[in-house]
Amino acid sequence: MQDQPELRYRDCPTTQADLVIAAPPPVVWALVCDIQLPARFSSEFDGGQWLDGASRPALGVAHEGGVPRARDQRGHPYLHARALR
Repeated sequence: MQDQPELRYRDCPTTQADLVIAAPPPVVWALVCDIQLPARFSSEFDGGQWLDGASRPALGVAHEGGVPRARDQRGHPYLHARALR
């Protein structure tokens, strides 16, 4: 058996998959945009929230969320993202 190369986070590994979903695009988009949906299926992710008065994804809109154990010293979640494109 050939040795596998070490997978390192610093190398920014990625993955990609294609999936055909038997649903109309508006139905799929509503699920993709539901910022609380992943929390319903995860024992780690505790949800997210849109920031700056936003209620849905859009160019320049920020959201934050995280896991209960991954907080900074002030108790804020580590994940903070802003859609730039």
